[in-house]
Amino acid sequence: MPAQSAEQLWKAYNETTDTQGASYQTRWFGQQNNPQEVQALTDAILAGTKTATTTPLDTFTAEQVAIPQVGDYNVLLNGDMKPVAIIKTVVSELIPFYRISAEHAYHEGEGDRSIGDWRKRKTDEFTPTLEEHGKNLSSDTPMVSEVLKSFTARINNNDDGLRRMSWAFLMPLGRLAVCAGRYCRQI
Repeated sequence: MPAQSAEQLWKAYNETTDTQGASYQTRWFGQQNNPQEVQALTDAILAGTKTATTTPLDTFTAEQVAIPQVGDYNVLLNGDMKPVAIIKTVVSELIPFYRISAEHAYHEGEGDRSIGDWRKRKTDEFTPTLEEHGKNLSSDTPMVSEVLKSFTARINNNDDGLRRMSWAFLMPLGRLAVCAGRYCRQI
């Protein structure tokens, strides 16, 4: 890993891409007190299996956390709360629970990736959280549905002996692209 901290990883990304002065937050998926869950979800993001996520709107409002917006950057943390990648929100929509699509469920990359399995798992996951906030899960419960793009650092040793950093991201269908600056090529 070329960076030791979230700040160093963001600085490296910012210097080699066209982020136009954007800022970042740190982010992990899963319960922070369950490092194995966080690591499994981080691994799924880095493998390109998990490219979407859903969170009840009430989670953001109850915890007074900003709702993710298109163009938001985050430094992704692993189960040890160490930075491993940059993620960017490319879609953020407010959708009722039972309107989440089968395609979105598939891209969440969990379970058997079907909408039926997704609804069961998310009902089990969201019900206690919503009840803590005095809410109930229903078919109309507003959900923040996100699509993410993840970027991981690659160190290249060039013929001139210099080390250069580029950024790789998974494209649809698991194809890999490598970017240096604004220019990307599929590999």
